[in-house]
Amino acid sequence: MAYKKLDPEFKAKWVKALRSGRYKQGTSRLRTKTGGEIRYCCLGVAYNIATNGSGWTEGSFGTYYTASRQGAYLGRTDPFTLPDSLQGKLAGMNDSGSWDFKRIADWIEKNL
Repeated sequence: MAYKKLDPEFKAKWVKALRSGRYKQGTSRLRTKTGGEIRYCCLGVAYNIATNGSGWTEGSFGTYYTASRQGAYLGRTDPFTLPDSLQGKLAGMNDSGSWDFKRIADWIEKNL
């Protein structure tokens, strides 16, 4: 499936963040916190970039669809909008256990 190309500036920031080592990879949710350690889905990294890190609340450890409907992706007409089908694909890659952030960044760079 072909996806709409991302805004180049946002894409560059997202890919750089995924490759940076700054974010620890987690699964099933945009962001999880266990024992004081925060982990992110690749979509959580995108959310963090889209909101400049200010979009999180203490209760925003929900699924990627829940948080996206809070305004990080859907309901906006800016470069950060990601369709549900793409969110599902990226979440599947992230949660499969065989796609690390660097591999996901390569896919984003090539396909989006």
